Amino acid sequence: MKPQSSEIILSFNTALMNIGMTLGAGLGGVVIEYTSVLNLGWIAGLTVLLTLLTASISFGLDKGEKKIL
Repeated sequence: MKPQSSEIILSFNTALMNIGMTLGAGLGGVVIEYTSVLNLGWIAGLTVLLTLLTASISFGLDKGEKKIL
C-alpha cells in the first residue's frame, strides 16, 4: 500500500460501511414487512455466516498471490 493512497482507502471504507448499513436496514425492513420480527434473528445469522464465508474466501485468494513491494 502506498502512503499516498491512504485517504482513498479510508474514504472507500467509510462509503462501503454506509452502503452495508443501508442494505442491512433495507433488508430488515423487508423482513419485517413480509414476515414476523421473530425472523430477524435467524436471517441476520445467515447473513453473518455468508459474510464470514465471503471473507474467508477473499483471504484465501489473497494468500495465493505473490506480493511485490
